[in-house]
Amino acid sequence: MGTCNILLVDDDPSVLKLVSVMLRRLNMTVTATADGSAAVSLLRSSTEHFDLLLTDIHLTDQDGLELSRLVLNEVPNIRVLYMTGDTGIAGSLRNRNLVCLSKPFRLQELTAALDWVMSEEMRR
Repeated sequence: MGTCNILLVDDDPSVLKLVSVMLRRLNMTVTATADGSAAVSLLRSSTEHFDLLLTDIHLTDQDGLELSRLVLNEVPNIRVLYMTGDTGIAGSLRNRNLVCLSKPFRLQELTAALDWVMSEEMRR
């Protein structure tokens, strides 16, 4: 997979910190923010290139699906990985061929999801 520059969005500070640590253990570069509006503002003002958006589905200011639409408008080639503690929503997203991690998840599950999302097959 190699290293990626990841924009991480979750409104739970403990999840944001834990997932940031996990991603850094995988040698990823992480920019973390607690809400969708801040993520979009960061994308618009940053000179950095982000390879992946990793977002929670339930955010305080908007849902992760809407955030991903806004982000994809700004960065059309960015990959998207969702996460949620709601198993019903996770299953629904997977049925729509979207990659979603069910919280809580382990480092191995995160690694597998990142490998899949960043794979060539996901480009098709």
